[in-house]
Amino acid sequence: MQATQKIGIIAGGGTLPDLLANHCQKEGIPFYVVVFKGQPKPEGLDSYHIHSTELALGQVGKVVDTFKEKQVTHVVMAGNLEKPSLFDLRLDMPGLKLINQVRRKHDDEILSTICTFLEKEGFVVMGAHELAPEIIMPKGLLGKVKPSEAQLSDIAIGLEALEHISALDIGQSIIVKDGVVLGVEAVEGTTKLIERCATLRGGKNKGGILIKAAKKGQNLKVDMPTIGDQTLERLAELKFDGLAVLSGKSLFIGQEESLKIANKNGLFVCGVDENGQYA
Repeated sequence: MQATQKIGIIAGGGTLPDLLANHCQKEGIPFYVVVFKGQPKPEGLDSYHIHSTELALGQVGKVVDTFKEKQVTHVVMAGNLEKPSLFDLRLDMPGLKLINQVRRKHDDEILSTICTFLEKEGFVVMGAHELAPEIIMPKGLLGKVKPSEAQLSDIAIGLEALEHISALDIGQSIIVKDGVVLGVEAVEGTTKLIERCATLRGGKNKGGILIKAAKKGQNLKVDMPTIGDQTLERLAELKFDGLAVLSGKSLFIGQEESLKIANKNGLFVCGVDENGQYA
Protein backbone atom coordinates (compact mmCIF):
# COMPACT_ATOMS: atom_id res chain seq x y z
CA MET A 1 0.00 0.00 0.00
CA GLN A 2 1.05 3.61 -0.50
CA ALA A 3 2.58 5.57 2.37
CA THR A 4 -0.37 7.98 2.43
CA GLN A 5 -2.89 5.18 3.03
CA LYS A 6 -4.11 4.10 6.46
CA ILE A 7 -6.23 1.08 7.35
CA GLY A 8 -9.27 1.30 9.61
CA ILE A 9 -10.27 -2.09 11.04
CA ILE A 10 -13.86 -2.48 12.24
CA ALA A 11 -13.22 -5.39 14.56
CA GLY A 12 -15.21 -8.11 16.26
CA GLY A 13 -13.95 -11.14 18.13
CA GLY A 14 -11.66 -13.92 17.01
CA THR A 15 -8.21 -14.05 15.49
CA LEU A 16 -8.80 -12.34 12.14
CA PRO A 17 -8.66 -8.70 13.37
CA ASP A 18 -5.50 -9.53 15.30
CA LEU A 19 -3.98 -11.16 12.22
CA LEU A 20 -4.70 -8.05 10.13
CA ALA A 21 -3.33 -5.69 12.79
CA ASN A 22 -0.15 -7.78 13.06
CA HIS A 23 0.12 -7.80 9.26
CA CYS A 24 -0.07 -4.01 9.24
CA GLN A 25 2.57 -3.73 11.95
CA LYS A 26 4.88 -6.13 10.12
CA GLU A 27 4.48 -4.33 6.79
CA GLY A 28 4.71 -0.85 8.30
CA ILE A 29 1.14 0.03 7.31
CA PRO A 30 -0.52 2.57 9.65
CA PHE A 31 -3.83 1.35 11.07
CA TYR A 32 -6.53 2.13 13.60
CA VAL A 33 -9.04 -0.28 15.17
CA VAL A 34 -12.62 0.31 16.29
CA VAL A 35 -14.21 -2.24 18.63
CA PHE A 36 -17.67 -2.17 20.18
CA LYS A 37 -18.99 -2.11 23.73
CA GLY A 38 -20.62 -5.33 24.84
CA GLN A 39 -19.27 -7.22 21.82
CA PRO A 40 -16.47 -9.80 21.42
CA LYS A 41 -13.01 -8.27 21.16
CA PRO A 42 -10.01 -9.29 19.04
CA GLU A 43 -7.77 -11.77 20.83
CA GLY A 44 -4.68 -9.54 20.67
CA LEU A 45 -6.34 -6.18 21.32
CA ASP A 46 -4.08 -5.36 24.28
CA SER A 47 -0.99 -5.47 22.06
CA TYR A 48 -2.20 -2.55 19.95
CA HIS A 49 -4.62 -0.76 22.30
CA ILE A 50 -2.93 2.58 21.63
CA HIS A 51 -4.23 2.27 18.06
CA SER A 52 -7.85 1.52 19.01
CA THR A 53 -11.02 2.90 20.53
CA GLU A 54 -14.28 1.39 21.80
CA LEU A 55 -17.64 2.72 20.63
CA ALA A 56 -21.30 1.79 21.00
CA LEU A 57 -22.41 -0.57 18.24
CA GLY A 58 -25.12 1.72 16.89
CA GLN A 59 -22.97 4.86 16.71
CA VAL A 60 -22.35 4.75 12.98
CA GLY A 61 -21.61 8.45 12.69
CA LYS A 62 -19.05 8.21 15.49
CA VAL A 63 -17.22 5.41 13.66
CA VAL A 64 -16.97 7.60 10.56
CA ASP A 65 -15.88 10.65 12.57
CA THR A 66 -13.22 8.60 14.40
CA PHE A 67 -11.75 7.20 11.19
CA LYS A 68 -11.70 10.63 9.55
CA GLU A 69 -10.03 12.13 12.63
CA LYS A 70 -7.39 9.38 12.46
CA GLN A 71 -6.96 9.99 8.70
CA VAL A 72 -8.06 6.49 7.73
CA THR A 73 -8.36 5.94 3.97
CA HIS A 74 -9.26 2.23 3.70
CA VAL A 75 -11.69 0.24 5.86
CA VAL A 76 -11.72 -3.51 6.56
CA MET A 77 -14.40 -5.37 8.52
CA ALA A 78 -13.12 -8.42 10.39
CA GLY A 79 -14.17 -10.68 13.24
CA ASN A 80 -17.45 -11.90 14.63
CA LEU A 81 -20.10 -9.81 16.35
CA GLU A 82 -23.04 -11.07 18.37
CA LYS A 83 -26.30 -10.09 16.72
CA PRO A 84 -28.01 -7.55 18.97
CA SER A 85 -31.71 -6.95 19.19
CA LEU A 86 -32.66 -3.93 17.11
CA PHE A 87 -34.52 -2.72 20.19
CA ASP A 88 -31.28 -2.71 22.22
CA LEU A 89 -29.27 -0.69 19.70
CA ARG A 90 -28.62 2.95 20.56
CA LEU A 91 -28.61 4.18 17.00
CA ASP A 92 -27.48 7.67 16.08
CA MET A 93 -29.03 9.46 13.10
CA PRO A 94 -26.73 7.88 10.46
CA GLY A 95 -27.41 4.49 12.05
CA LEU A 96 -31.18 5.03 11.88
CA LYS A 97 -30.92 6.02 8.23
CA LEU A 98 -28.91 2.88 7.47
CA ILE A 99 -31.40 0.58 9.20
CA ASN A 100 -34.28 2.20 7.33
CA GLN A 101 -32.53 1.45 4.03
CA VAL A 102 -32.42 -2.27 4.79
CA ARG A 103 -35.55 -4.07 3.61
CA ARG A 104 -34.65 -7.43 5.15
CA LYS A 105 -32.56 -7.53 8.32
CA HIS A 106 -30.25 -10.17 6.87
CA ASP A 107 -26.45 -10.21 7.05
CA ASP A 108 -25.78 -9.71 3.35
CA GLU A 109 -28.08 -6.74 2.95
CA ILE A 110 -26.99 -5.07 6.20
CA LEU A 111 -23.28 -5.45 5.42
CA SER A 112 -23.66 -4.31 1.82
CA THR A 113 -25.59 -1.26 3.00
CA ILE A 114 -22.82 -0.43 5.49
CA CYS A 115 -20.24 -0.92 2.75
CA THR A 116 -22.05 1.50 0.42
CA PHE A 117 -22.41 4.04 3.24
CA LEU A 118 -18.68 3.94 4.03
CA GLU A 119 -17.79 4.34 0.36
CA LYS A 120 -20.07 7.39 0.11
CA GLU A 121 -18.19 8.82 3.10
CA GLY A 122 -15.00 8.61 1.04
CA PHE A 123 -13.44 5.40 2.37
CA VAL A 124 -12.19 2.55 0.22
CA VAL A 125 -13.76 -0.64 1.59
CA MET A 126 -11.51 -3.65 1.10
CA GLY A 127 -11.70 -7.30 2.04
CA ALA A 128 -9.43 -8.92 4.61
CA HIS A 129 -8.14 -11.14 1.80
CA GLU A 130 -7.07 -8.07 -0.17
CA LEU A 131 -4.99 -6.82 2.74
CA ALA A 132 -3.54 -10.26 3.57
CA PRO A 133 -3.99 -12.55 0.53
CA GLU A 134 -2.10 -15.41 2.20
CA ILE A 135 -5.22 -16.24 4.24
CA ILE A 136 -7.33 -17.13 1.18
CA MET A 137 -8.36 -20.81 1.17
CA PRO A 138 -6.38 -22.57 -1.58
CA LYS A 139 -7.71 -25.42 -3.69
CA GLY A 140 -6.37 -28.83 -2.85
CA LEU A 141 -5.93 -31.42 -0.13
CA LEU A 142 -4.26 -29.52 2.70
CA GLY A 143 -3.68 -32.18 5.33
CA LYS A 144 -2.54 -35.79 5.39
CA VAL A 145 -6.01 -37.37 5.41
CA LYS A 146 -7.81 -37.93 2.12
CA PRO A 147 -11.63 -37.99 1.79
CA SER A 148 -13.23 -41.15 0.39
CA GLU A 149 -15.39 -41.22 -2.72
CA ALA A 150 -18.48 -41.40 -0.50
CA GLN A 151 -17.30 -38.34 1.41
CA LEU A 152 -16.66 -36.46 -1.84
CA SER A 153 -20.26 -37.25 -2.76
CA ASP A 154 -21.40 -35.77 0.57
CA ILE A 155 -19.37 -32.64 -0.14
CA ALA A 156 -21.09 -32.26 -3.52
CA ILE A 157 -24.49 -32.70 -1.85
CA GLY A 158 -23.64 -30.02 0.70
CA LEU A 159 -22.44 -27.53 -1.90
CA GLU A 160 -25.55 -28.06 -4.01
CA ALA A 161 -27.78 -27.51 -0.99
CA LEU A 162 -25.91 -24.34 -0.01
CA GLU A 163 -26.29 -23.01 -3.55
CA HIS A 164 -30.06 -23.56 -3.48
CA ILE A 165 -30.56 -21.81 -0.13
CA SER A 166 -28.00 -19.03 -0.67
CA ALA A 167 -30.61 -16.57 -1.95
CA LEU A 168 -32.40 -16.85 1.40
CA ASP A 169 -29.31 -15.56 3.26
CA ILE A 170 -29.57 -18.24 5.95
CA GLY A 171 -25.97 -19.30 6.45
CA GLN A 172 -22.68 -20.32 4.90
CA SER A 173 -22.27 -23.79 6.41
CA ILE A 174 -23.92 -27.18 6.24
CA ILE A 175 -23.16 -30.61 7.69
CA VAL A 176 -23.76 -33.78 5.69
CA LYS A 177 -23.35 -37.41 6.75
CA ASP A 178 -23.94 -40.46 4.55
CA GLY A 179 -25.94 -38.47 2.02
CA VAL A 180 -28.15 -36.85 4.67
CA VAL A 181 -28.14 -33.14 5.54
CA LEU A 182 -27.90 -33.03 9.34
CA GLY A 183 -28.12 -29.29 9.69
CA VAL A 184 -27.77 -25.88 8.08
CA GLU A 185 -26.13 -22.93 9.79
CA ALA A 186 -28.53 -20.23 10.89
CA VAL A 187 -28.13 -17.36 13.32
CA GLU A 188 -26.29 -19.54 15.87
CA GLY A 189 -23.03 -19.72 13.89
CA THR A 190 -20.73 -22.54 12.86
CA THR A 191 -19.69 -23.80 16.30
CA LYS A 192 -23.28 -24.22 17.47
CA LEU A 193 -24.12 -25.92 14.17
CA ILE A 194 -21.34 -28.46 14.78
CA GLU A 195 -22.57 -29.10 18.33
CA ARG A 196 -26.21 -29.40 17.23
CA CYS A 197 -25.41 -31.86 14.47
CA ALA A 198 -23.29 -33.99 16.80
CA THR A 199 -26.44 -34.73 18.80
CA LEU A 200 -28.47 -35.48 15.67
CA ARG A 201 -26.20 -38.37 14.67
CA GLY A 202 -27.76 -40.42 17.46
CA GLY A 203 -26.19 -42.48 20.22
CA LYS A 204 -22.47 -43.04 19.80
CA ASN A 205 -22.47 -42.38 16.07
CA LYS A 206 -19.56 -40.42 14.67
CA GLY A 207 -18.71 -38.75 11.40
CA GLY A 208 -20.14 -36.08 9.18
CA ILE A 209 -18.58 -33.33 7.08
CA LEU A 210 -18.69 -29.58 7.58
CA ILE A 211 -18.97 -27.77 4.26
CA LYS A 212 -18.62 -23.99 3.95
CA ALA A 213 -19.19 -21.80 0.91
CA ALA A 214 -19.93 -18.18 0.14
CA LYS A 215 -23.53 -17.42 -0.70
CA LYS A 216 -24.47 -16.50 -4.26
CA GLY A 217 -23.93 -12.79 -4.78
CA GLN A 218 -22.31 -12.39 -1.36
CA ASN A 219 -20.22 -9.25 -0.88
CA LEU A 220 -16.82 -10.82 -0.27
CA LYS A 221 -15.32 -7.51 0.79
CA VAL A 222 -17.24 -7.56 4.04
CA ASP A 223 -18.19 -11.18 4.66
CA MET A 224 -16.25 -14.27 3.61
CA PRO A 225 -16.70 -17.76 5.07
CA THR A 226 -13.90 -18.28 7.59
CA ILE A 227 -12.38 -21.29 9.29
CA GLY A 228 -9.56 -21.61 11.80
CA ASP A 229 -8.15 -23.75 14.57
CA GLN A 230 -11.24 -23.34 16.78
CA THR A 231 -13.39 -24.87 14.04
CA LEU A 232 -11.00 -27.81 13.68
CA GLU A 233 -10.78 -28.30 17.44
CA ARG A 234 -14.55 -28.60 17.78
CA LEU A 235 -14.82 -30.95 14.80
CA ALA A 236 -12.10 -33.14 16.34
CA GLU A 237 -13.65 -33.14 19.81
CA LEU A 238 -17.00 -34.27 18.42
CA LYS A 239 -15.52 -36.90 16.10
CA PHE A 240 -16.44 -35.49 12.69
CA ASP A 241 -14.74 -36.70 9.51
CA GLY A 242 -13.51 -33.52 7.94
CA LEU A 243 -13.99 -30.11 6.44
CA ALA A 244 -14.46 -28.90 2.87
CA VAL A 245 -14.39 -25.20 2.02
CA LEU A 246 -14.97 -23.43 -1.28
CA SER A 247 -11.53 -22.30 -2.39
CA GLY A 248 -10.75 -18.75 -3.47
CA LYS A 249 -13.85 -17.37 -1.75
CA SER A 250 -13.12 -18.34 1.85
CA LEU A 251 -10.54 -17.55 4.52
CA PHE A 252 -8.36 -20.08 6.35
CA ILE A 253 -6.94 -18.51 9.51
CA GLY A 254 -4.06 -20.13 11.39
CA GLN A 255 -3.46 -22.77 8.76
CA GLU A 256 -0.41 -24.35 10.38
CA GLU A 257 -2.04 -24.92 13.77
CA SER A 258 -5.33 -26.00 12.17
CA LEU A 259 -3.65 -28.65 10.05
CA LYS A 260 -1.76 -29.99 13.07
CA ILE A 261 -5.11 -30.53 14.78
CA ALA A 262 -6.60 -32.12 11.66
CA ASN A 263 -3.70 -34.50 11.07
CA LYS A 264 -3.51 -35.54 14.72
CA ASN A 265 -7.23 -36.36 14.82
CA GLY A 266 -7.65 -37.95 11.40
CA LEU A 267 -9.69 -35.12 9.89
CA PHE A 268 -9.41 -34.22 6.23
CA VAL A 269 -9.25 -30.57 5.19
CA CYS A 270 -9.64 -29.57 1.57
CA GLY A 271 -10.30 -26.51 -0.53
CA VAL A 272 -12.74 -27.47 -3.27
CA ASP A 273 -14.23 -26.00 -6.42
CA GLU A 274 -17.97 -25.52 -6.95
CA ASN A 275 -18.28 -29.18 -7.98
CA GLY A 276 -16.72 -30.39 -4.75
CA GLN A 277 -13.41 -31.43 -6.32
CA TYR A 278 -10.07 -30.62 -4.73
CA ALA A 279 -7.78 -32.06 -7.40
